[in-house]
Amino acid sequence: MKVLTHKRCSLLMTLFALLSLLPTGALAADGDKEDFDITKIHASHGDANAQYLLGLMYATGKGTSQDLDKAAIWYKKSAEEGNAEAQYQLGSMFDRGKGQPQNFTKALFWYNKAIEQGHTSAKASAQKIEADVAALKSSAEQGKADAQITLGKMYSDGNGVPQDDVLAFSWYQKAAEQGDLRGECNVGQSYAEGKGVTKDYAQAVAWYRKAAEQGDAESQYRLGSMYHKGRGVPQSGVDAYAWLLVSASQGYNVAIKNKDFAISKLNAEQQAQAEALATELQAMIDSKKP
Repeated sequence: MKVLTHKRCSLLMTLFALLSLLPTGALAADGDKEDFDITKIHASHGDANAQYLLGLMYATGKGTSQDLDKAAIWYKKSAEEGNAEAQYQLGSMFDRGKGQPQNFTKALFWYNKAIEQGHTSAKASAQKIEADVAALKSSAEQGKADAQITLGKMYSDGNGVPQDDVLAFSWYQKAAEQGDLRGECNVGQSYAEGKGVTKDYAQAVAWYRKAAEQGDAESQYRLGSMYHKGRGVPQSGVDAYAWLLVSASQGYNVAIKNKDFAISKLNAEQQAQAEALATELQAMIDSKKP
């Protein structure tokens, strides 16, 4: 078995820098899988450099089919062993949302690990995230609803900022007070779940209805769910199915998937009532459009 020496590892890293200019899969198309096979063996035995290189091979499709999920797995193994380049690449995947769900907090975590080892590209990337978050906060404070919604979601998820449901609710509420439908829906959901505010089903219904009557499909679905469960309103399968139909008519997938279940709870007369109500609701919504 060939040994992946430090010299060979360095040569491979240089090779991959040059091969990065080639189309994805070009190396594999030429049949050059020897380095991939050797690297995989050593990576499987815990060699951090080989793990990084294997991640790079999967990420670029050199010597194998491109697979970002596997790239992230091997980058993480190497990063946990202290490989600065793997730490940077893993941070970049979280930063860009490629191969991993976008998560700025995790990106910063790995960038900072690389920065501790003097990685200049990681430092620049971390500074860009911090600058982008600062700019977003500035836009939100200036009253821009899109920024307020995005910042609220970031606080809710702890993504790039400390997790804080109270601040998330506060930003959603600011957007809702401007008439932003996403803000109204998110305020309703916050009340329904008791996230960042005391749970209050009546308030949840009020905010869902406000957005639903302006045509927001998610709020229409959530309002229907409140009727189905009898939360904040008297339980009503007819109203629940009617709002579900209105939401589904806009292509809202969750509503579409739940239509059969909702209708199974109704008899023929109730189904007819719900369909008539849905027609009335849609007419009312259409009448409010500019």
